[in-house]
Amino acid sequence: MKVTSKYCCVVIFLLIYYFNHATIFAVSSRGTASSITTELYQVFLKKNGEVELCFADGRKIASLNAPILKYVNEDERSLKISAFDSYREPVRNNLSEGIGLYLRGKDFTSIVCLYPGNSFITVNLIYTNNTKKIQNVEKVIPLSGTLDLLSPELFNGVILDNGNVLETMVDFPQWSKELNSNRRSCWNLTVYDSTRGETILLGYLEFWNSYPIVELKKDNKNKKVLYRFECIYDPPRQLNPGESIITETIYLSFGDRKPIQALMRYGSSIAKFNKLRKNYKFVPHGWDSWSTSVGRDINEAIVLEELEFIDKNLKKYGWTNFAIDAGWERGPADWEPHPEKFPKGLKFIVDEIHKRGMTACLWVDLFTVPLNSNLAKEHPDWLVMPNAKGKLLIGDDKRILDVTIPEAYEYVKKICAKISKEWGFDGLVEADFVYHLLLGENYKNTNLTKVGVMCRGLQAIVEGLGEDKFLMSMVPLQISGKFADGLRIGFDNKPVWKSPIISGNFGCVESLTNFARRFYLFPFLGLPDQDCVFFGKEETYKRWKIPNDKKLTRSQIIAWATGTALTGGVFKIGDRFTMLNSEDIEILRKCLPRHLQPAIPVDLFENPYPQVWCLPIDRGDINGTILGVFNWDENAESNVLVSLENLGLDSEKFYALYDFWNDKFVGIVRNSFNISIPPASVSLFNLSLVKDEPIFLSSNHHYTMGMLDVTKFSYNPSSKELEGKMKVIENTQYKVTLYDVNKRSIKSSILSVPNGIVSQENGVITIQFYSPEGVNEVEWKINFE
Repeated sequence: MKVTSKYCCVVIFLLIYYFNHATIFAVSSRGTASSITTELYQVFLKKNGEVELCFADGRKIASLNAPILKYVNEDERSLKISAFDSYREPVRNNLSEGIGLYLRGKDFTSIVCLYPGNSFITVNLIYTNNTKKIQNVEKVIPLSGTLDLLSPELFNGVILDNGNVLETMVDFPQWSKELNSNRRSCWNLTVYDSTRGETILLGYLEFWNSYPIVELKKDNKNKKVLYRFECIYDPPRQLNPGESIITETIYLSFGDRKPIQALMRYGSSIAKFNKLRKNYKFVPHGWDSWSTSVGRDINEAIVLEELEFIDKNLKKYGWTNFAIDAGWERGPADWEPHPEKFPKGLKFIVDEIHKRGMTACLWVDLFTVPLNSNLAKEHPDWLVMPNAKGKLLIGDDKRILDVTIPEAYEYVKKICAKISKEWGFDGLVEADFVYHLLLGENYKNTNLTKVGVMCRGLQAIVEGLGEDKFLMSMVPLQISGKFADGLRIGFDNKPVWKSPIISGNFGCVESLTNFARRFYLFPFLGLPDQDCVFFGKEETYKRWKIPNDKKLTRSQIIAWATGTALTGGVFKIGDRFTMLNSEDIEILRKCLPRHLQPAIPVDLFENPYPQVWCLPIDRGDINGTILGVFNWDENAESNVLVSLENLGLDSEKFYALYDFWNDKFVGIVRNSFNISIPPASVSLFNLSLVKDEPIFLSSNHHYTMGMLDVTKFSYNPSSKELEGKMKVIENTQYKVTLYDVNKRSIKSSILSVPNGIVSQENGVITIQFYSPEGVNEVEWKINFE
């Protein structure tokens, strides 16, 4: 046999790689054709073509069955793995470096990848039409099998899915303790087995072509739990001879003791794998006209009136965005300003907003085209019919824009370019109803699935708008998240605490619970928008037809505002600002600036409506844990036991506890503590580690309690001097609270603003001052005896 130098180099490389990566490979056991292993997992390919996934200690996790295909009008067909055609090879992708087991069959290659030092596994499938005929592929099941880690009879835990908007258009993540029926979820599904203390996470990393479904199914006959990944192609993919399908990458994770951490790792992996890099030049906190009493009756006079109020009362506290929602347009699918409502045009409005140092955003619905519109009459060839599901949602009197037609694609780009470049808007809040593109039939480009069509529609918006503009889009989140900066995560809100159904407008409980069950996607896919917060104005109640017994209480309003702040996302108000009273304004002053990291619902796998949300903040000299404890029940008090360990804190150490909304020092806690929460309300705390020196506890300015404002905080034990510096907002009253476990007596104090007061009582040090006009930073020095 002739051996060339080229092949010698390959052999040498593989030998070097083998000896330098000894932890990656496993010695094949008897009956095994090939295997790979890391410190966590082992994958065995048996000589009969069966594949098993095990922990490194040999405990079986799951079987990895050969792929399954379904052609149009045919039954599902299982493919076969050829054990002796399979091989191992190093892999490198956006996640990490690892080793892949390439499982091969006549028409496919399935790649199972392990990554040393990481707890995740990825799986890819490449299927090729090796026949001489055209194949119409309706569905690919790249991975399925038994999930041996779960016992249907002994299961005691929680199953959390990610909604199923692509199948039923009801996009509310389901939380269940039952493993007694099929569970089908879009994108991902997480199981926490509390008996074993282990997490199973099954998901996808990519969302380009198919409807990605994850399914769990109970096999009563064999007393097994079955899992299955489906890639559904709508319309079916037509494969010519020699053409291939590459399925979306699958992500697996097993055995994690902390399900919250497993979810957060999955969310960050999506961003890393898809190279999602968000650049938030601004976040559109502010007004959205649609949910207010204005509704579609928006006009120039109303905009200017609201703008003037925000400018004078709230702009300096971070409320700097003005979103003009539906009703501004000239007519159905006619994206010019209504001449009677906006006689001076929209550029005039945007200029007025920009003069005040604020940002302006606009609402559009570019893909839904009413038949009575000029667009439908002038370009009927650009439109497609909705399918049966689409007709139920949008009616028979509307069509869907076919963005696969180049002229229609350019039409979308031109409108968005006009909005941003000609009129000067800073973004879209929001590009509404983009999911209608999933409901069209017979798009001209038959090579694109409906998921691909939606991606194309979003791409047209981005190209026209400009990548430097803020784009708010909506469900399906994983598709929109590849293009958008902000994501509407559910239905429109209405001004009630609870909604009787989850398939209509959300109330506070549904809206914040929807976020909590999806917290791990943010900010990786974009900033969440749980929609508007309401302040209980009569005009708004009339607009939504809310009865007296469903109107919001003051405690419910505070809870809604607190929860929205803790999402780390976009904060919008659903009432006219000009109707807010001084108490409402005081609440809004305390909600910004935002921390772009979302709070973690630490009891997500204990409570279907998570009550305990924590937001760790570490800024060097200043650190603490913001803790929001909610009571969703409207009638009964809730007694909540909070574990420091569950908050990620050291349960053996002592922490000072401060109550933000009640503005008081609660005391010192260790290990765990009980909190009694009145019905339909929230308590917001900061926990700061007690040290042998004064510590920072809180500022009364906003919900992060000053930790985002303090730029210096240091204590010199030799001179017994405490120095502090913090950013402030002019013409604002401040109260800063510190704690000294040693209860040192204050000898003297100096503040950089006049008339400041420093006092101390039983270890609690209070600094009170007013920041004058033009002052944006305050310093203090406190000397102790």
